[in-house]
Amino acid sequence: MKRTVILLSLIFALAIALSVSVPTLAAESGTTGVSGTVAGKIDVTAPPTYTFSGDLPQDVENAFDVNVKTNARDWHLTAQADKMSGTEGTLTNGLFASGGTGSLQDITIIKTLYTGTDKTGGSGLDIPIGLSQAISDGVDYAGAYSTTITFTGVID
Repeated sequence: MKRTVILLSLIFALAIALSVSVPTLAAESGTTGVSGTVAGKIDVTAPPTYTFSGDLPQDVENAFDVNVKTNARDWHLTAQADKMSGTEGTLTNGLFASGGTGSLQDITIIKTLYTGTDKTGGSGLDIPIGLSQAISDGVDYAGAYSTTITFTGVID
């Protein structure tokens, strides 16, 4: 029994000595910062055509909607169109347009129709477009006239 106790004491002493003298392997850690950039994007969708119902002159408060989708905080929608023209020539007056609750503006030069101050969400924002086309009696010939409006979304 004495031998067993001595033997166990030696094994125990050896185990303690080894645990103290052998360094513990500690796990090391590191960190990595991750960054990225989300590019600003803006998409504009307008109907392919619009026809005034009836003869000109016409003032239409909500002729159609233009949809804008963007992830930008600050943006605006512009419009530009040449004067309406046809086989009889070009109308004297330019086409006027408005966006949202804004006032009508001559869009023969680029005009801002709407200013946005936040992203629009996945389905976008429908902006009602008003149109107005005046004629000059005795100057503009009878006939069919047309033009194309270019809507552009701009991130500020």
